[in-house]
Amino acid sequence: MKAESQEPRIFQFLRPESVKPVAPYSALAEIYDDVMRHVNYGRWASYVRKIAKGAGFRGGRVLDVACGTGNFLAEFTGRGRVVAGCDYSLPMVAIARRKLRQKSGFLGCWSGDMRRLAVRGGWDMLVCLYDSINYLPDANEYRKFFIEAAEALRSGGILVFDVCTIQNSVINFDGYRERSFSGDKEYLRFSYFDRYTGLQVNEFLIGQRGELEREALLEVHRQWIRPLDEVTDAVERSPLEIVQIYDGFTNRPGSEASWRVHYLCRKP
Repeated sequence: MKAESQEPRIFQFLRPESVKPVAPYSALAEIYDDVMRHVNYGRWASYVRKIAKGAGFRGGRVLDVACGTGNFLAEFTGRGRVVAGCDYSLPMVAIARRKLRQKSGFLGCWSGDMRRLAVRGGWDMLVCLYDSINYLPDANEYRKFFIEAAEALRSGGILVFDVCTIQNSVINFDGYRERSFSGDKEYLRFSYFDRYTGLQVNEFLIGQRGELEREALLEVHRQWIRPLDEVTDAVERSPLEIVQIYDGFTNRPGSEASWRVHYLCRKP
């Protein structure tokens, strides 16, 4: 609670005359694809297809948990796959629906909490990517998600999720700052990491282009970066079994030296 009551650190770089705090991914949803333009979703989809195939996945029903604006699903449809998505943010879901509605094999998107999935049984594969699981505050919350994922999957179905490591936050996001534009919008982002608590904070000021000093919306995003042994333990205490833990987008074993780690799990 103490961290949440602190004044946003982004104000040391810019303090607009008028600031309105809003929920995470409300204002950001409109510019999210531009903010994430560095992400190669095609590569990510190819990698997930590859490791899933190695675990026996040949197609079927796929649910993207924390699907965001649908970029991964847009790359993952076709070839015997029918897809759906859910996300906590309604604005993100609305964009995903518009983006995917003409895609063959698209079942739909809805708003929901990953710890209380609105589906039961019959799914061949679940994915939860781009460190979305790091928004859960502790390993017990991780376990709730893994139990829900197991309830949604058929026997033999698989879950692919990824986490960011402490190493990644220390090297790449502690003190990261970016100011850029998206259409008629302008944003400033500042990120910092507390290695003692594992709290990763991403703060955004979002406003009209050229007006950010005068008026802005403030979003504060909090993620908790956990040691991999805590993540692994949470999976092992769920109905799922770990097939493999991968370093980034490789076939090498993942470790604390990795920046991103993918878990491939199966429901027995």
